[in-house]
Amino acid sequence: MQFNKQFIVKTCKYLLVITAIIAMLFPIYWIISSSFKSEVDMFVTPPIWIPLKPTLENYQPISEFVFGVWTVSIESFVPGMINSLIVSSVATPIIAVTGALAGYSFSRYRFRGGKLTYIWFVLMRMFPPITCVLPIYLLYSQVQLVNTLTGLILVYVAFNIPFATWFMKSFFDGIPKEIDESAKVDGCTDFGALFRIIIPLGAPGFIVVTIFCFLACWNEFMFAAIFISNPGTMTLPLKLAGAVSSWQTSWPFITAGSTIAMIPPFLFVMLAQRYIVQGLTFGAVKG
Repeated sequence: MQFNKQFIVKTCKYLLVITAIIAMLFPIYWIISSSFKSEVDMFVTPPIWIPLKPTLENYQPISEFVFGVWTVSIESFVPGMINSLIVSSVATPIIAVTGALAGYSFSRYRFRGGKLTYIWFVLMRMFPPITCVLPIYLLYSQVQLVNTLTGLILVYVAFNIPFATWFMKSFFDGIPKEIDESAKVDGCTDFGALFRIIIPLGAPGFIVVTIFCFLACWNEFMFAAIFISNPGTMTLPLKLAGAVSSWQTSWPFITAGSTIAMIPPFLFVMLAQRYIVQGLTFGAVKG
């Protein structure tokens, strides 16, 4: 009886996990498989689960670097991808380095107002970003940062540093302070101990923060949609959203573009996957 109960519980757990995995991966599979279907095959009933006659025609507008939005405007897909790469590649290192320095400071040093400042950092992450759009837009209008990648980078940095600081502080808390003290006894300065000892030890956490921040910048849509209206500075999410109009939706372009848009984050995560689990679990158990 006990054996049967354990078997049922274990089976239910496995079924729950399998169901969750399928629910998460199926939309990705459907987008990728649909990108190799003709537009007619996308909407047939019953649906075609596996493309029997795969085609690359959906990638033709992208391979020619041209995307036509129904009537008049013709916009380039590749500049949108380049803009996203520029914004993500510039903002991510700034966020990660600043978050690591701030997290180390909050973890190792005690100063007046330190706890209050740290709480404020965490609370900033809890504010809905939409509440800050109007004052930021008014400020950007005054300093001519609307429709610029620089303005977008600054917003991404400001809204992701609290997360990076919180994550890196938790990570540094799991590294014994005696390591810092030993490094200083050997002649290291505070910065020397940080960059020569602590940062290498905290590399998994640093890489995880970098991945999360890169994905956040790469996929961000709201700020880009509000602050960017010039086609030349639009990021990739805006280019894909441009395929939806009041008259028609270009599903071939959306599926093909979304498939290509997944490649850089996928490669980034695959290259650093061995650090992810270590970075997420480091410091979870102390003592």
